[in-house]
Amino acid sequence: MTPESPRTPDNVPHNWATVLRVLTYAFLGFIFLAVASFLSWVIAEFLFPLTDTSYVSGIFMAVVVTLLLYFLGLMLLYNSWLLWRRDE
Repeated sequence: MTPESPRTPDNVPHNWATVLRVLTYAFLGFIFLAVASFLSWVIAEFLFPLTDTSYVSGIFMAVVVTLLLYFLGLMLLYNSWLLWRRDE
């Protein structure tokens, strides 16, 4: 019996389940980034000028929400990259 050839990136095709998960994570990551950008604009422009809170706390809240959503989006994109690399 001949030994099995080692798994290299050249002879191991990606299976469709992994491709679908990678694309889903990447899509969700971009959605989080887009929502973060839009939400920070909405918070800064519309919500906080209408309330009695101070301008500084409004800017702080917009920055915190934006950074959180950017972090989640980048984490999903990084997870999709790791999943793609693991399957190779």
